[in-house]
Amino acid sequence: MSMRVRILAGFAGLLALTGAASAAPITYIATGSGSGTLDGAAFGSLTPLSFTITGIADTANVVSCGGGCIFNDNLSANISIAGLGTFDFVTTTRFFASGIAIGFSRSGSGGADLYDGLAGPYDLISNYGPVFGTLHLIQWSNSAVVTDGGVLVFNSAQTSGSFQAITGEVPEPLTMSLFGAGIVGVAALRRRKKTANA
Repeated sequence: MSMRVRILAGFAGLLALTGAASAAPITYIATGSGSGTLDGAAFGSLTPLSFTITGIADTANVVSCGGGCIFNDNLSANISIAGLGTFDFVTTTRFFASGIAIGFSRSGSGGADLYDGLAGPYDLISNYGPVFGTLHLIQWSNSAVVTDGGVLVFNSAQTSGSFQAITGEVPEPLTMSLFGAGIVGVAALRRRKKTANA
């Protein structure tokens, strides 16, 4: 097999590997408004404050929680509360979906709901929404929900909000370096060919 054929075959293999090794990230975004406490300080007592919860997960990690329920533990999640700032969740969290609700909760198969009520069904792996509707803030005080700004507690309430999911493929760093090596190999082949023809 000639050097040129070997390099081109290697490059084709790298391209195939690039596609196969891509991650499958998904971003879940939930909004609403509420009152409660952060690190013991009350907020939203007179007027509920708007918030946005953003979770980053991997579509490969969707798990059944039985009875038509599925969940996806977040790789990272944060909450932005108007006038207070943005805080990363230290307590691990997930987004879940069933035939009747989409929501946000503590992680794992027994995670207690923190935010739910928007209509399902949804598969947790595809683009979705935004959908708007009534939601419920519940169970924030059952056990501590810790953020890097302190323990976050929302008062139980019914409010309005939205949910959206955005998918996208991001090549992994190793894959990108292999892809770069393939391009360097093709450039070397072209340079060698020019030298041979000179």
